[in-house]
Amino acid sequence: MRLALSIFYWAFMLWLGALLLFCSPAWGADRAWKVSLVTMAGASAADWASSLGHWESNRLASGADGRFAARRGAAIKAATFAASTAIQCKTPRHRKLWTALNFAAAGVYAGVAIRNGRVR
Repeated sequence: MRLALSIFYWAFMLWLGALLLFCSPAWGADRAWKVSLVTMAGASAADWASSLGHWESNRLASGADGRFAARRGAAIKAATFAASTAIQCKTPRHRKLWTALNFAAAGVYAGVAIRNGRVR
């Protein structure tokens, strides 16, 4: 299970890096926004990892037995992240707002991951 987690995490981060390079080739132009995306992706991956094997109250992310479904959870997180990033790439005028919202979302994800770690 830890190997699968590591593979998922690094694949997700490599995908994120490729997406950022495709979206805007200049690193310095939107540095804070790009860092906020990486921070949000890392916190989301930590939330996903901390949910593995636990009871899930969200029916979309739970399996038939009521526990967190790893594949379904990963698909939901990746889809929401991809949609959010695509919208943000299409609206570059609002990068300051997106940066603040991304850091806020990262804080929420990190808080949930910490809470999940304490519930065990």
